[in-house]
Amino acid sequence: MATIHDRPEGKSTSSPASSPSPPFTESRDLYRQKYEAQLREWEAKVEEMRARADRLDAQARLDMRPRFDDVRTRFETARTRLRDIGDAAEDTWDDMKRNAEQAWNDFKSAVEGAYDAFRSHGNRSQGKSN
Repeated sequence: MATIHDRPEGKSTSSPASSPSPPFTESRDLYRQKYEAQLREWEAKVEEMRARADRLDAQARLDMRPRFDDVRTRFETARTRLRDIGDAAEDTWDDMKRNAEQAWNDFKSAVEGAYDAFRSHGNRSQGKSN
């Protein structure tokens, strides 16, 4: 299991891409389940990072706030797209899937950016205390 010290990457960073197509509703449901699991996993990583960021100095916390706000916004967008997928009809599936994958990539980029900023602030804070 990845820790906050590991940059969020690896198997979880791939788009929740579909496999060869079983019947449409089964394919849609499997895609949605995979997407939900990845969102939960990344949300937990964000919460862990946020908890660790709370231990940084006041300026670092202020600097991190916009990053976490962006992550939260993009998470909500991705979750909305997930709900849309659950309601997708076969004729709208491709568009819904494309929108969901874009929301996933935007969320992933926001998390990675927040992680990089957190790590940078963490290194500066550690340097001050040593």
